[in-house]
Amino acid sequence: MRQLVVQEEMLQTTQKRIETNYRLIRSRIQSKQDQRIKEMQQQTDTQLRDFGNRFKSTQAELPQRVETLVKLSLERRNDSLQDQLQQKLLKAQAQPLRDIESKNQNSFAAISAKLDRAAVETAGLHTKQELFESRIERTMQHTKKEVNEHLTSIILRLDKRHDLWQTTPIIESSQDVSVASETQAPMSLETRQLDIPDAVVNSPKRGARPLPDTQHGTQVLSGGMNQSLDVVWNYEFKQAPMQGAEPIARSLQSLLYASASDDERNIALKKSPLMQRLADLFREHLKNVKTFARRAAVRALEALLRVHAGDTAHASSKKDQFDIHTRSTDSSFVVRAQSIKSLSAILLKFPRDEDSHNL
Repeated sequence: MRQLVVQEEMLQTTQKRIETNYRLIRSRIQSKQDQRIKEMQQQTDTQLRDFGNRFKSTQAELPQRVETLVKLSLERRNDSLQDQLQQKLLKAQAQPLRDIESKNQNSFAAISAKLDRAAVETAGLHTKQELFESRIERTMQHTKKEVNEHLTSIILRLDKRHDLWQTTPIIESSQDVSVASETQAPMSLETRQLDIPDAVVNSPKRGARPLPDTQHGTQVLSGGMNQSLDVVWNYEFKQAPMQGAEPIARSLQSLLYASASDDERNIALKKSPLMQRLADLFREHLKNVKTFARRAAVRALEALLRVHAGDTAHASSKKDQFDIHTRSTDSSFVVRAQSIKSLSAILLKFPRDEDSHNL
């Protein structure tokens, strides 16, 4: 019995211990659960606050992002539309452009053919100019020969009267005029028969002086021989007909230059429409890619300039002279040489022209 009682007491004490342990364990579990719940609540509150802040910031940036996205989409759409429009325009313009290009090629071919024909015509003009120059040169040589023959005959006749001139006194008063006229009468008759110009007879440097035996009367005119020769040459060249060259020059001048009167009724020469068209045509060929065309244009401009009569070039031909001068720096040696040759020929033709001297 006693053992049962003891066992029962032991069971009761064990049961009490178990209940106490259970309570302790339960309280511990409850405290841990409460602590865990608090921690989870704190974490949840923190996450909620972070999410709220992020949501607020996102909500504030959302219009800007939406606007940026809309702009990007609109730009992409505009680019695509522009590309489509450009493609359509190119397709629409491709055929007219091809037509225009073919027309331009045909026009260029026609212009090239015209330029070639103009070059051929320029070469023909150059040939005519050479023939004209050769005729003029032969005429000038013939005229000069005749003048030299006249001068030789004059010198021989004057040499025969050398003794008479040497004994003739110098006239210093009006009383000796009759004597001088009688003394010079034979010379006047001779000169009239020979048609000597008055510029030679009345030259201030004419006269006679004693000659050495070695000169044989070849220096009758003392110091004035060269001047008298020049005067006779100029007179004969202006007065004597040029055997066909002068009518040609006059006809060319009448074709290329037209006479016009200004407000004061002064008659002056002006370029004719034909002259202007020829000058424009030759100026265009100065920039031709072909060397012979540029050289022919230079020579043609020179021929047009030299048609004008007088000691100075025409006032409207300054630009033509300058265009010829610009070809002196041409890439082709032939064109440069022709430019220099043409400028020299113009200067010889118009010795008193200041622009020709400057160029």
